[in-house]
Amino acid sequence: MTYRSRHETNQNSRHEIECIQARLSLCRVLQNRAKSPSIWVSGVIAASLSLISTTVVAAPSITQVDGVGTADGVVTISGSGFGNKPSAAPALWDTVDNHADLYSGTSNGGVIPTGSSYPFSNTFHNVYLDRSSSPRGQYSGDDMRYMTSGNGSLSNPSALGGGNPPKSLREIYVRYRSKFEVGPVENVNNSAHKFMRIWAGGANDLRITWNIHGLHIGNYNAGATSAYTDWDTWNGEQTGWNIHEIWINLDKNFIHTYVNGKILSSITGAPSNYLTGTHPSGLRVAQLGWDPAHGSTAVHNQKQWLNDIYIDSSPARVILSDAARWRDVRKSEIQIPKTWGTTSISINLERRIFESIPYDDLYLYVVAPDGSVNGDGFPIRCSVCPSPPTAIELR
Repeated sequence: MTYRSRHETNQNSRHEIECIQARLSLCRVLQNRAKSPSIWVSGVIAASLSLISTTVVAAPSITQVDGVGTADGVVTISGSGFGNKPSAAPALWDTVDNHADLYSGTSNGGVIPTGSSYPFSNTFHNVYLDRSSSPRGQYSGDDMRYMTSGNGSLSNPSALGGGNPPKSLREIYVRYRSKFEVGPVENVNNSAHKFMRIWAGGANDLRITWNIHGLHIGNYNAGATSAYTDWDTWNGEQTGWNIHEIWINLDKNFIHTYVNGKILSSITGAPSNYLTGTHPSGLRVAQLGWDPAHGSTAVHNQKQWLNDIYIDSSPARVILSDAARWRDVRKSEIQIPKTWGTTSISINLERRIFESIPYDDLYLYVVAPDGSVNGDGFPIRCSVCPSPPTAIELR
């Protein structure tokens, strides 16, 4: 019998997730990455075949995209397998600029206001408003963002119940962009600097922590007296803009984190007294920002900028990217749905960081509520956009 460490098991789980989402075509690629091909690959293929054969729900398939380049900006995506999403729009979409009216009285560098009328009910230490389009603006109209200086985090999204979300909130998907002044990774002992904490109850109830070295789960009141951990060091760009994502489903007993489109950490099958039991409240984003471990270094005290925060009770979403295959998506823009049906979705198409890239070089993806996605991006075409000028040959 072969015994594997928890880290090895979670490594394999991450590959299985990628295989399932992009189906067997991606599995063939991942086979080359497996450490034990004769054992792991056959298991993954069998598991993938089993899942596909026992579930009749296919991955999303896009067959048509209409309305690109029209005056109202509304684009309709047609196809199949999009799944059900009761509320098309996310619980929170916070570019910071789209809440300019709420922050009209906050000066550059001022502490942001919080409360039930604002995106976040409170903060953990101060969070400031950065009103500078240069040098941190990523696209036209990117004029504001949140800023932390040393310890600082956004806390308790108002749209999800603030500090007391309903117990029925047992699944959550969070995505945001951040940029560090120095970079989050520090190679010193006990440098467990934290990006995010998601709780379900108080300090001794379910606590999920994402730090620079991995995922940690604690639940002291449920008898889980030691942390359940997946060790994976953060692998983004130290001082660049990075996309962070976390997807938690308590009933299905998993947590996945992603950095720039690639899965980083994965916990599946944790003992029942960690995730799957009853909790005093639903999942809440207790901290999103920067909570460094004790110390006083440049990493501890650095500034961080955050924006484009998307929080929802479902991972179902629409993604725009310059990559033609889902497995290659690193840069992306999330699109906000106006309507969502199993065969049709309407969005306000926003290129944002891709504003200088022609429509014809961009691709759409639909992620269903179960996390499956079309492996090949659907190329968008603009029938009403002016053609580029024809080259003139001088003789």
